[in-house]
Amino acid sequence: MNFTTIQKEHRKWSLKNFPNQQAHHCLLGMIEEVGELAHAHLKMEQGIRMNEDHLAGRADAIADTVLYLIGHCNYHGVDIGEAGNVKFEWDLLSSILSLPRLVHKLCVGGTDNIKEHAIALISELNLIAYNTGVDFEKNLIDTWAKVKQRDWTQKCI
Repeated sequence: MNFTTIQKEHRKWSLKNFPNQQAHHCLLGMIEEVGELAHAHLKMEQGIRMNEDHLAGRADAIADTVLYLIGHCNYHGVDIGEAGNVKFEWDLLSSILSLPRLVHKLCVGGTDNIKEHAIALISELNLIAYNTGVDFEKNLIDTWAKVKQRDWTQKCI
């Protein structure tokens, strides 16, 4: 996967659609998406709200979290091009529960460690995707293809 290409496209799209974006907006977006990931996982485990597509919700939340992370890195001028190639062994619940901590590190870690924390978050999301049957790369590319078509300058509701 070429994170550098997505990151460059995202920078251009974001500047057009959110010219007044502040540093914390992407962090709040990541937290929102991590919550959506936790929601999908919890409802699947509980076996409730089966009218919702929890697998698709999980896949969407993973990709959207990465896209917000890319926005955060763009804001701070951090290139995370090599981040898509990291894979490790893991435990699903521990991974999901670690995501808020990883986002928190981006909030308080200062600008010197953004790349390190970004790669850690992408790695964890990649692990969740891989071990739950989501093709991380395809999912991110497909989600980005949809997101970049949105024109928020039109004040969509």
